Amino acid sequence: MVNCLIEKFSENFLKYVCIIENLKRGEKEFFYISKTSVAFRILPSNIVMIAGEKDLDKAVLSVPDMSVTFFSPEEEVKVLLEKNGLKPCRCKQYLYGVQQVEKSEIEFRKLGCDDKTVEFVQQNYSLGYTKEQVYHVLKERVLYGGFLNGEICGFVGMHEELSVGLLEVLEKFKRKGIGSFLLKTCVNEVIKSGYPAFCHVRSENVASIELHKKLNCQPYSEEVYWF
Repeated sequence: MVNCLIEKFSENFLKYVCIIENLKRGEKEFFYISKTSVAFRILPSNIVMIAGEKDLDKAVLSVPDMSVTFFSPEEEVKVLLEKNGLKPCRCKQYLYGVQQVEKSEIEFRKLGCDDKTVEFVQQNYSLGYTKEQVYHVLKERVLYGGFLNGEICGFVGMHEELSVGLLEVLEKFKRKGIGSFLLKTCVNEVIKSGYPAFCHVRSENVASIELHKKLNCQPYSEEVYWF
């Protein structure tokens, strides 16, 4: 059933890339699955993903706890979750191609999974991750650091749901083009590893959307939703 869904969703890969990659990789807890729709939770995180064409009301009702984090590319799921009192975070979804990376003095390398690194990332990531989430990303996903003259200037990697993100440039290094360098280099590393590189940008984040217009990427024409 899962393989059939992956094949079906792949017909509109730009819309379903996040769903497809999470169906392919890692442990999952399924709440609902049919020939056309699915609701599942990524383990060990608390992210529930819902997608498909039919029976989306059944998929939503199958989730036992409405206090979890939800992701869906479906307008119908957005409406159903709003009826449950949840407020959507509207995002644009981008699928990256290989990036042209400018020459830089920055050293780009994978970060280790030690307590010091976990604490550093957790304290400096402005959008907020718990230490447990940072540890999982370092252990099961990937997180890279940028170093200038031996000092870390920022980091970037994969979120729990496999999107490219976790981008942060330390205050003293901002406005030097470091964020663009880290993002492009990370995208190329993800693609080189054999996986599609994609991201979610909040629809109100005008600066990031303008940046992505200049990058080698494809925007999905509709919005996707986080709750």
